[in-house]
Amino acid sequence: MGIGKDEVPVLSTLRDRLHNGSGDSESPTYSKKKDRYCFMFAAFFLLRCRQISRWDNIPTPAVVRTNPRIADLEEHRCEIDYRFRKGDLVKLKDVLRIPPFFYLDNRCKVHGEEAMLLLLYRFAYPVRLATLEEKFGREYSQLSRIFNRVVTHLVLLLC
Repeated sequence: MGIGKDEVPVLSTLRDRLHNGSGDSESPTYSKKKDRYCFMFAAFFLLRCRQISRWDNIPTPAVVRTNPRIADLEEHRCEIDYRFRKGDLVKLKDVLRIPPFFYLDNRCKVHGEEAMLLLLYRFAYPVRLATLEEKFGREYSQLSRIFNRVVTHLVLLLC
């Protein structure tokens, strides 16, 4: 990542002012410090603009929505990923009174099984929500809302 030809005159002018000193203000140390900060800010700003223009051209991968269901899971994956057997997941869903759908605060509708599986997966592994985007096919902000909603449901159920 380099600096473009049109940004070089701006940076060279600021660099010359920094090395030569402007002498405009009463205190030369204040002037040099101020110029140094201006130079660093200008350099950072120009480099950041270059990054943003390059990021605009990068295609973002599409998130493939996969709604995990208990019926679709394999027995050995249930024990590894969720720490429960497949039959126990169905019983756990009934015991925890998981509704067919959860409605989130941003008006999204999520299947109850998917929300419960997300909760169990997060409890089974210390994993970031960003890494769960591929497994559950949702953005991390949605995963956070789902997780918080299921925890709220369980707290209200037990209290």
